[in-house]
Amino acid sequence: MKKLVLLFVTAGILSQACERDLAFETLSITAPALEVQIEGVAQGTEYPKIDGATVEVLNSAGQSLATATTDAKGRVLFTGEQLKEKGVFTVMAQKDALSGEGTTPYLLLNDGVTLFTLTIQ
Repeated sequence: MKKLVLLFVTAGILSQACERDLAFETLSITAPALEVQIEGVAQGTEYPKIDGATVEVLNSAGQSLATATTDAKGRVLFTGEQLKEKGVFTVMAQKDALSGEGTTPYLLLNDGVTLFTLTIQ
């Protein structure tokens, strides 16, 4: 009987000691965004970055959400506000006679920047 009482007392103490409110401290939050890098066809082991390319992002219904021009590093950033909702996006890029199209992975748009690389030819 003493062992049974001791077992219940121990279980009660342990259950109180393990109680958690599941509130976690947030150390940092990175605003959701899609960063697109536009590259040309490989030249040896290097892919040249294409600056001045026009990049357009479309939602799954084919509606244009945003258009921007790449910087000197061949990159452009689309914010979560521009993309509006989570999902898969189509990215189209063009510069002069070069063009290309790709599909992003599913983006949750809840935290962090997703880098998407597209090669145009």
